[in-house]
Amino acid sequence: MGLTADLRYAFRTLAKSPVFSLVAVVSLALGIGANTAVFSLMDQLLLRLLPVKDPARLVELAGIGDHYGSNRGVNAMSYPMYADFRDRNPVFEGMFCTYQTPISVSFGGRTERAGGELVSGTYFPVLGVKAALGRLFTPEQDKTPEGEPYAVLGYDYWRARFGGDPGVVGKAILVNDQKLTVIGVAARGFDGVERGFSTQIFMPVAMQKPIMAEREDLLKKRRERWINVFGRLKPGVSATQAKAALQPIFHDMLVMEVAQPEFAKAPAYSRRQFLKMTVDVLPGGRGHSMLAMFMQTPMTAMMAMVGLVLLIACANVASLMVARAAARQKEIALRLALGAGRLRIARQLVVESVLLSLAGGTLGLLIASGTVNVLIGILPQIDPPLRISSDLDSRMLLFTLAISVATGVLFGLIPALQATRPDLAPVLKDQAGSLTGGGGQVNLRKVLVSAQVALSL
Repeated sequence: MGLTADLRYAFRTLAKSPVFSLVAVVSLALGIGANTAVFSLMDQLLLRLLPVKDPARLVELAGIGDHYGSNRGVNAMSYPMYADFRDRNPVFEGMFCTYQTPISVSFGGRTERAGGELVSGTYFPVLGVKAALGRLFTPEQDKTPEGEPYAVLGYDYWRARFGGDPGVVGKAILVNDQKLTVIGVAARGFDGVERGFSTQIFMPVAMQKPIMAEREDLLKKRRERWINVFGRLKPGVSATQAKAALQPIFHDMLVMEVAQPEFAKAPAYSRRQFLKMTVDVLPGGRGHSMLAMFMQTPMTAMMAMVGLVLLIACANVASLMVARAAARQKEIALRLALGAGRLRIARQLVVESVLLSLAGGTLGLLIASGTVNVLIGILPQIDPPLRISSDLDSRMLLFTLAISVATGVLFGLIPALQATRPDLAPVLKDQAGSLTGGGGQVNLRKVLVSAQVALSL
């Protein structure tokens, strides 16, 4: 018999034991659903690559060491540093800078909070992001401070706030009381480079001063680290090679900055430590994330925790499978006596296990969606709000399929192999002892119960 025949037989067999099947499916659904929910959060916050051109070649720059001045974020650099790297580096095809900030948006008599992102004119070209409507920024946008009052809308924000109206291009909106003209809409699926957040409105970094309501022009201040800097590596250039090439440029910047008036009152120790700073080249394909340093440890711990829940469910269903196999000993012994191979029967039993697991995975998807909503509800509310979706996507479906198949094999294989080693003569004679299974099955059930208790504790 082939796989199709095995599946038909498995359906018929499980349909004859509805209570057993229901208990097994529900147990597995809880374990698989919990794992899928936590994986969905981890994937969106920590793992997923940006939907841009060749994300593996994107890197983020960071200054490592004692900085002298103010710092507004993780891996932040000053705009003059970005400009120096952009103009002098030999390793990047292009570079861009970005700064995410909550903004107030007014249009059509309604004002609301939104996620804004100040970006250099090279932002969209380096990322390879196209316009869904109108046009996007170009390097020309960086040349005139405060002289580029334009905005690009995020695709989802355009659909939700403006109803997908193509006529919004050319209209004016108020962002933090500054009049900006909408020139385009970014491609669908692209929400910016800040992981966990969604950018509704992109603005030229040249508009920093009026948008951020700063008294000072941060585009000129070397002591103010506030933007995140990304580059796209040239083909054949590794991150290690880029770091080696950028370090001399970075050190020249530090030497030049120490000689500036801002360092006049700095202690000698601060100067020495500042000059010891190095530049680091970090993977940038997943974007920038302030959340990573705060969320990685608890998310990893949570994933381990729900993994234990799934193991408990597996031990529970494996115990049920062993008990069910004991009740089917005569059937299995008869098939063996008629010439069926042990591995052939074991395969049939594993197919039944995988079928149960796939049913549990299907139910687990519904549990996962609700669980993600619960987890989102207990996360701290911040401005701008976190963007985490509970919708089912292809990655969640593939993860659930993989974990369902693996779970089915995990809890089904050992009981199947154990069940195909009965003592044929006593079983076929319907001896009473056979109804409770052999010593091997009893020992296996004891081990599984002990494992459940241990994992629970």
